[in-house]
Amino acid sequence: MAPPSRRLVLKFIAALLLLLLVGLIVVLWQAPALTVRYLPDWLKQEYGLNLTLGKIQVDLAQPLLTLGPSALTDDDGKPLLSLAELSLKPDLKASWHQQGLVLTEVTLTAPTLDLQRRVPDAKRPGTPRFNLTDTLSQLLASSSRTADEALSPAPKITIAMLSLQQGRLTYRDTRATQADGWLPPQTLTGLALTLTNISSLPDQNSLYTLVATLGKSQLKADGSFSLSGASQGKLSLAKLPLKPFAPLWAPYLSLDLLKGQASAHASYRLIPGKQGFGWHLSKGKLTLDRWQLHYPKGAEFARFTQLVLGDISLDSQQLLLKIGKLNVQQPVLHASLDSQQNLDVSKILTPRVSPASTKATIGKGINTARNTQPQSKPWRWQLGQIALRKGSLNLLESSSGKPLARELTDLELTLSGLDNRLNKASPLTLKARLNQQAQLAFDGKLTPAPFALEGDIRQQGLPLTWLQPYLQERVRVRVKQGELSSRLKLAIAIDGKGALSTLNLSGALDIDKLDVQSGADNQRLLQIARLELTGLHYEGISQQVKIDDILLRQPFGRIEINEDGTTNVQQLILPAPPAPADKGAATVRKGPEPRLVVDQVRIQQGNLRFADRSLSQEFSADIADLNGQTLHISNIPGQRSDIAFNGKVDKYAPVTIRGGANLLIDEPELDLAVELQQSGDDQFQPLLGYLCRLCHRQGPAHHEAQLSPGRQPPGG
Repeated sequence: MAPPSRRLVLKFIAALLLLLLVGLIVVLWQAPALTVRYLPDWLKQEYGLNLTLGKIQVDLAQPLLTLGPSALTDDDGKPLLSLAELSLKPDLKASWHQQGLVLTEVTLTAPTLDLQRRVPDAKRPGTPRFNLTDTLSQLLASSSRTADEALSPAPKITIAMLSLQQGRLTYRDTRATQADGWLPPQTLTGLALTLTNISSLPDQNSLYTLVATLGKSQLKADGSFSLSGASQGKLSLAKLPLKPFAPLWAPYLSLDLLKGQASAHASYRLIPGKQGFGWHLSKGKLTLDRWQLHYPKGAEFARFTQLVLGDISLDSQQLLLKIGKLNVQQPVLHASLDSQQNLDVSKILTPRVSPASTKATIGKGINTARNTQPQSKPWRWQLGQIALRKGSLNLLESSSGKPLARELTDLELTLSGLDNRLNKASPLTLKARLNQQAQLAFDGKLTPAPFALEGDIRQQGLPLTWLQPYLQERVRVRVKQGELSSRLKLAIAIDGKGALSTLNLSGALDIDKLDVQSGADNQRLLQIARLELTGLHYEGISQQVKIDDILLRQPFGRIEINEDGTTNVQQLILPAPPAPADKGAATVRKGPEPRLVVDQVRIQQGNLRFADRSLSQEFSADIADLNGQTLHISNIPGQRSDIAFNGKVDKYAPVTIRGGANLLIDEPELDLAVELQQSGDDQFQPLLGYLCRLCHRQGPAHHEAQLSPGRQPPGG
């Protein structure tokens, strides 16, 4: 048989190619219709998803595939995902050479994702549950393979650029509003995402940029990632109002956020490893602007102009949190102290469960954790510096028996070097003004736990009129004037059981222009131009007080004997209030006996006014130009002070007082010799008689009172 001619073979091949081209065109032409017809039913049957596809158009000239408006809903008809348009632009030539799918451009227009948080599964109550996770779990469960099945190699896919335009993400929480972490609906709009150089190869890096708007705040992100999970980039969020997020802390704090916004930016890095993903956050900064917190009833609790957390670093592999600085500008805090002088936080804490149920829950949780979970390494943290600038503390305290307002203004505080080792001392400096009058400064060290504080205290201009509320229930006096200044060293510490272990105070203090009035007649009772106390040493645990020197400049005192023989000082002392009934009062351990030692008390240019109205003829006299000193004052029985004073009675009769005394013990002792020189006049005998009677009242003592020349008062 003769072979077919060459021309006939070529015609046959051309016919086959034509049939193949016609068949390909038919398939491509009918593929969109077949997809629209059969894909939604298959998804409904296999996964319970409702898919509505828009019109599919194929342009072979470009080439380009376009999908019209489409939507995906769950089995209940609730929306999951919708989009206005999807366009795919393949590169057929590159796909043929690379034996994979190469797309030069993929564009999603106006995609909308609806994210819903659902009630958690009863079997996993602590695991968050979302509509998308439920859908994905169904897809993954139906497409999972057994471990012994041979997996076919994944197809090679390359996308030069994927862009998402005019995106929208909505979040709704379908749980009860009292649930932990509940939030009102949130919407992310203006979502624009661009991905370049996307590849199915695990080590191929892809670049991305993201821009979106949350409320009126702009969210930005850019960086790179790969399908292996490795990623790095930068994140930023600008001026996000936080009032809509108040339900997050509502279960814990009873505070209303009237206004306040937050801004943040940071660099991140994700590193895949054998133990899972490791992540690192660096160069972070969190800024909170113009916060204002109120109690539920409307009173202000706190506010600040700005709070900045800078140089934030988080490392999941080292389990380390670092914060370089925490700066707070113009903070204002309103607080109160309870009866035990502790900060009252009951107004801001929300009682969630009863103490009994809390104890049972905690105990059950601890036992469960011990039996089922291994001990994990704790996180470590470091805080370089805390700085408060132009702060204010408005404190309501009742240590005097009634509420008193104390205002600490112009507060400047710096605390450095804090970390998770709470038993380490950190430098602390503080400056402030108290009630716009007194100046206060501290420079020392603070140990958080167990609490310890030591350093230098400098205080100036503290009005002694503030003592009035503390004195009014004990003595009938009125402090009209006086200022206290001090230079002290403080050391206070609490042990691990919460008991006071150290309380030491040393240094010096001055009092200027002290003026105290009697509450009985509104006349001056005590005045001191200046008091200088140096060499103070106080040990609170052993109750020991030692003072090196007390100098009184131009002091004035008034002693009067009433008609019934009582003194004006006795009339000013109020009876002690009855002690509150306490069943445990009898079992309180008695502390060490207080001890007071003063090396010397000096008086310069003093004045003592004396009057005796118990006599038939009223008598009064002034001891002026009183100078001298008292040495070795103490409350130790058996020890007496050395007294030596000189002065003038009514400015012309010299008087000398010598002797010893101990007036600070249960049975006071007094041994004085008084010499008064006068020109034959007995007008001062009542004064000497009072001194003699005073000596008799102070228990066994020697006394001597002498009038010069040669006159002695009765009983002298």
